[in-house]
Amino acid sequence: MKFPAYVKTVFLFVVLMLMSGCEETTEVSLPSQVAILNPADGSVLTEQMTMNFSIVNDDNLSYTQIVIDGTEVGRLSKGQTSWNFTPAFYNDGLNHTLIAITTDSDDQQNQSDVVQFSVGESAVLFPVYTVPDPDHIYLETENVSMSWNHIPNAVEYTVQLSEDKYFGTILSESTVTGTSVSFGVLPKKAYYTRMSAKNVAGKTAAWSNNRKIYVGIFDITWQNVYDFPGPVWANDVIVLPDSTFVSGGPCYDSYLEYAKMSLVKTDRMGNIVWQKLIGAENAITYLNSISYRDGYIYLVGGKRILPITTVNWWWLKLIRTEISYGEKLTALMIHGDINQL
Repeated sequence: MKFPAYVKTVFLFVVLMLMSGCEETTEVSLPSQVAILNPADGSVLTEQMTMNFSIVNDDNLSYTQIVIDGTEVGRLSKGQTSWNFTPAFYNDGLNHTLIAITTDSDDQQNQSDVVQFSVGESAVLFPVYTVPDPDHIYLETENVSMSWNHIPNAVEYTVQLSEDKYFGTILSESTVTGTSVSFGVLPKKAYYTRMSAKNVAGKTAAWSNNRKIYVGIFDITWQNVYDFPGPVWANDVIVLPDSTFVSGGPCYDSYLEYAKMSLVKTDRMGNIVWQKLIGAENAITYLNSISYRDGYIYLVGGKRILPITTVNWWWLKLIRTEISYGEKLTALMIHGDINQL
């Protein structure tokens, strides 16, 4: 049977319409994108902190790499946007580069802008020890051990034991990947310990402050000397609810030209929990008194910018710091003539 030409045309049109209706529409998914929110470019880091990231279009995200100086130091899973960082591993006087890289399930990658940061000289390890308790005195027949909370980014710890606070002679040195060491049974004496740590990039943090351990000594009256870069004294000391102490005063440079606030928190046996120097360079920042209220330490002092110009100006400096680690500071400065203070 033959069909007229117009019938053939209509039939072909219908077939084409049916075929086009069967085609699936495929959406093109955008690759993940990442930006570094914190730290800001040019930051000088001193205390343990949390890095924050913004990640969008993450439907197909597999993971996000954190890269410092060209080496991956951390990896976030989908849904994670923060990472704890210990600057002490990079306290080497150099500038460092930070980038974040997302990788999707189809291997598409996106890189953040480069953030540069440096680390202040005061950035050191502050281990939080869980064993022994600050008041604990080991028996001469007891196994002497130490435990601590994990330090962010650390993959290896080295702990030394000495009879000398300057560690001229090392009685024991242990390198572990866990968070505890044992020194065995020790003779009656006061000992000093300190810790260093290494991160996944092979960066080693400097030694922490010393911690004192007592074996068989029950009539303890302790006296500790704390090292600072210049002459320092305490103007005030307070006792916190956890029975630790915070003392503070001015710390001058070796020429007695400039000063910063010195602040030291110690446990009940005088071991340093943390210590800080607060203040600008080429200035005198003076600490007069310390108080505590509602979980915060309040510092009151003064600040003077040098060199002195035609008017001798001082500022009243008020600082609030969290007691847990001493890292979060908020400051208020009120200026006034030196003759009025």
